[in-house]
Amino acid sequence: MYRIKEYIRKIKNLIRWTPIIWKDRDWDYYFIYEILKHKLTFTEVFIREKGYHMFNTEDADSILKAIDLINKVQTEYHLDKYLSEATEWTSEGIDKAVEDHDKVKQELFQHLNDNIEKWWD
Repeated sequence: MYRIKEYIRKIKNLIRWTPIIWKDRDWDYYFIYEILKHKLTFTEVFIREKGYHMFNTEDADSILKAIDLINKVQTEYHLDKYLSEATEWTSEGIDKAVEDHDKVKQELFQHLNDNIEKWWD
């Protein structure tokens, strides 16, 4: 019986990953983040809904923070924000936007480093 359940779980896993892998490309960091984001999304839902440990809600919220940071990195949030708010482009403004973008990347990877080993059940 266990083998049948495990086989079904694997088939379901293939089905849920198919759209993500279908859209994957090897030429851009965006897609690396996209795969990581989906994996974290699946993990967040599992921990939030089926987590049995004492801090499952806090861990799920922590995963959501990582997903939010990934979204900011993927969309180049700070550069887009600068370009939409700037009345004229300056090298200082662009440098600041790039610096802010790099800080978000550092925050993301520090957050992952500090928390990823807690995200299991």
